[in-house]
Amino acid sequence: MVGLVFKPCQDSEAAAQQVERTVLIDRGHAARLGDAAVEATRTGHYRGSSGQPVDWSALVTTAATAKMSIPPDVLLPDHTTLEG
Repeated sequence: MVGLVFKPCQDSEAAAQQVERTVLIDRGHAARLGDAAVEATRTGHYRGSSGQPVDWSALVTTAATAKMSIPPDVLLPDHTTLEG
């Protein structure tokens, strides 16, 4: 099993500006993006930035099949137990 890898913080003015643009997104636009993401998950495809369809149905099916639910009363391991 691969453990968590902690990397140094990579903060910058450009990164801060990108986050600010994301946070300041118009509510209606954010809702449309969310709706598009849900639709893409349901249908297994979406339109890429070039307008071409991207079929990811096999990947979505694989991810859904591999999904594991963790019961709310289960203690998660400490990150140090995952290293190794």
